[in-house]
Amino acid sequence: MKKNISLFALLFSFMAFGSPKKIVNDTIISAGKPTIVVISIFDKDNKAADPFFGKREYEELKNNFPEYNILLVDEPANIVFETKNKDFIFAGNPKLTYELVAFWDGKKDSPVKINKIRVKLTEYISSLTGQNKQSSYLAANDKILADYNAKKLLFNPNENSKFLAQYYIITLLFNGKVYGSEDLIEPQDYSKVKSVSVYMQSTDGPNELAFVMNFNPKHLVSDILYAKRGDSEDTAFMTFSYDDNNLLKKLVMNDNFDNNPKSTVYTYGYDKDKLIEISEDQYSVYSNQHKMLVMDDHFEFKDIETDFRISSSREEINDGCKVFYEDGSVVKTRCFSDLDRNLPYPYQSNLYENEDSGQSADMKIEKNTAGNISVFAFLDTINDYKEVAEITIGEDGLTKQIKTHSAGQFYTLNFEYKY
Repeated sequence: MKKNISLFALLFSFMAFGSPKKIVNDTIISAGKPTIVVISIFDKDNKAADPFFGKREYEELKNNFPEYNILLVDEPANIVFETKNKDFIFAGNPKLTYELVAFWDGKKDSPVKINKIRVKLTEYISSLTGQNKQSSYLAANDKILADYNAKKLLFNPNENSKFLAQYYIITLLFNGKVYGSEDLIEPQDYSKVKSVSVYMQSTDGPNELAFVMNFNPKHLVSDILYAKRGDSEDTAFMTFSYDDNNLLKKLVMNDNFDNNPKSTVYTYGYDKDKLIEISEDQYSVYSNQHKMLVMDDHFEFKDIETDFRISSSREEINDGCKVFYEDGSVVKTRCFSDLDRNLPYPYQSNLYENEDSGQSADMKIEKNTAGNISVFAFLDTINDYKEVAEITIGEDGLTKQIKTHSAGQFYTLNFEYKY
């Protein structure tokens, strides 16, 4: 049984007792009503700070203990309880992180009970009050994990499955990196191509290998390379395996993203017009809608045994827009005048913060007089559109070159093909 940490035992680790200096304002907890205080404060230099847990537990506690006084403290504070000893929690040192919960039954003679935890606070409070309440995310997590286990065994392909798998690889893992967006340009016809190599060159820099995509003798993507380029240390090498029916079965990715070398294995299943991607701690479901790759569902449950957190994201096509959700909230939209992206077409990209539009970009894509694709961005400074990229298309319909120019930065991507 996990012992409760008393108010006094914590004095030697991260709190003060006695007469604290008046660095921060007092938060007074009056006697009478049971009170739960969730403290979620991070030092200003803590790059790993994650306020998610404090906010989640605060909402859970409000739902599970509506008769109690529930507080979320996320700014430096000195919390004073009107016990007979005037117990307090000082959480005002800007160089320290405070993640804990405090419970007081509101009686002057009762002690304040404190635990240095940040998850399953409903279960902790229930253990103190003799109740039997459960955090709603635990039940939700069980449902998601059951779905994950079921999808791991699902293999129900149809006549579109082979195309969808190749579409997923080229759109998400190649175009998404090369063009900066998986929605900007459709996968091109590589039926006669054995490999594609992309070289990147800045204004005064060398012509460096950036990306490579190879095809096997059955003309399925065999591997993709993200090479070291410019100042970026991010590299990756992906190899793809197929079954006897040429259906994608496995991807092994070795990458060095964020200077953190790792190897990840993804396996694939099918549910008619859906592609299911599975790894050790996540799964995604993809489909092809309006010639766009759409992530219908994505769940990630890394560290679930300690954090009990499953993050979710998804995309949907709605009213001419591709809408991106994270944990149920809209975070981004791409809105097209023509969902099938027949040139010319304008589109608008919006980023959202706290459900309000934070940034917006108006773009348009069209063919220029040379028959190439021009990308324009609307600039407030000139109140007009300005070309920011040009995609040169060869007679074979394949991209030969991309030139980008924005904010004084010029880059050229040169494409080489082996047949």
